[in-house]
Amino acid sequence: MLVKYSMAYVIFPGGYGTLDELFEALTLVQTRKVTGVKIFVIGTEFYQPLIEFLKTKLYYNGMIDIEDLNAIRLTDDIECVANEIEISLLNQIEVMKDAGLEDTKYYKSLLEFAEDKNIKQSTDEKK
Repeated sequence: MLVKYSMAYVIFPGGYGTLDELFEALTLVQTRKVTGVKIFVIGTEFYQPLIEFLKTKLYYNGMIDIEDLNAIRLTDDIECVANEIEISLLNQIEVMKDAGLEDTKYYKSLLEFAEDKNIKQSTDEKK
């Protein structure tokens, strides 16, 4: 349920369980079981060797596509991550509105959350 309604996965340094969750998220995006989800990996120093492995072993040997590799956003900039998630939230609200889903409980909860957090105003100010 949590995965189904997520707009982003934010992965911090961790052990086997964290890697399991990261690769589960990557698999769901790769197989298009979930769409529109961004995967942020926080900790460039910690995760750079893993990203290099994915490039030099999986991508270069044709086991994943460039889109699969580009699904990962490696960063240390938490503010940038928060801003991108806010923009994704607003985009999802707009897509649902355009699809005529304004009466759904999910749409209303997203809209209420954005309004409570004043996300629209802060995102507009950043543009």
